[in-house]
Amino acid sequence: MCQKKDTTRARQGTSRTCPMTLLLLACASAPSAIVGTPVVSALRLPPPRMCTPAPDPVQPVFDDLLQSPGLQSDAVQLQRGVFGRSLVASRAVEAGEVLLSVPLSLCLTTHRSGVCGGLVGQTDAMWEAAGDLREEVGEKLYQRGATWDVRLALAVLEATAGAGGPFWDCYRQLLPVPPAVLHPVCLPVALQPELQDKELERGTAERAALLSDVYPMLADHAVHPVTASYVQMGAPLDRVPSPLQWAYGLVTSHCFAMPAPNPNPDPNPYPNPNSSPNSSPNPDH
Repeated sequence: MCQKKDTTRARQGTSRTCPMTLLLLACASAPSAIVGTPVVSALRLPPPRMCTPAPDPVQPVFDDLLQSPGLQSDAVQLQRGVFGRSLVASRAVEAGEVLLSVPLSLCLTTHRSGVCGGLVGQTDAMWEAAGDLREEVGEKLYQRGATWDVRLALAVLEATAGAGGPFWDCYRQLLPVPPAVLHPVCLPVALQPELQDKELERGTAERAALLSDVYPMLADHAVHPVTASYVQMGAPLDRVPSPLQWAYGLVTSHCFAMPAPNPNPDPNPYPNPNSSPNSSPNPDH
């Protein structure tokens, strides 16, 4: 504040004025920038520029995958947009033209009996949790819920833990992280009411409980690399899907059935398909 004697002198016509008073006078007398005065015209803004999108860090990984033995493609490319990554055509194509051909040797397969194929080995954790994935599950475990879709989720877990070979070591880098999997079973319990569908909410809770009941060890976030990182960083684990939930979400949202090589495949060795609402009419997947 200015001292009282300074204010008095200013009233007497002296040239000495409070610095704060000068600042206020300057602001009051300055033309308004809102009404388009010379203050605005004096500004020289740079011309607008289009931002160059940052390169996708996994593009080299995808390019390497396209060079995998037996994989054929010259018409697709990876594109990253506001909704994430997508596979798009890189040239004009004809109706019925094959855009991408992936050999069976690079695929994970599961028979309705529970036999998994496509892995180069198994981790100790999976041996302890589910036994040998090359063997049938048996009728008892099948009736509990170890259907082909759940077994294929086990294969995905193993492939992304290092038991899928070089192709899957690269491909796992393209898969969404657990919190980003848009599947109801991967939703945290606190967010399941946001489905706004009581039947869907009930089915989601039942499926999540089934996965934990059939393979309880795979509900532990620490047993798989993709979820163990969240344990190490101290993340709230109730917001992160379990390893099996993550893999199951991938399987049921990305899986497709292939015709069996045998034109007369064997029937389902374990009847009562009601325990697997996602079962496919084909025995091999």
